[in-house]
Amino acid sequence: MDVQQVLEEYSRRESVPIEEAKNLLDETVAYLTREAGENPTSAVDKMWHWLILNTKFYAEFCALQFGKFIHHFPSDTSNLLASAECDAGRCGLRCTHCNNVEQAA
Repeated sequence: MDVQQVLEEYSRRESVPIEEAKNLLDETVAYLTREAGENPTSAVDKMWHWLILNTKFYAEFCALQFGKFIHHFPSDTSNLLASAECDAGRCGLRCTHCNNVEQAA
């Protein structure tokens, strides 16, 4: 699956024009490359989840776009051991608990 196929499928399933899907993908990439500080918009989060569900594509996309896999951390991490480890600075993932994302280097 390539970027165009992913965008076409997103456009079809979400009933948005392909250009809107493309713009949203650009916003999602911009969000994933920004420094910590804010949570994604609901539209960006929806696109990000769509990408993640296409696991093979997402892994390849991350490698090409960011040079590494970008993990998604749920907003409510109260039940995850990783949350306590991150808050203590021991996880080694450079994740930002408040931002729910491992930032691209």
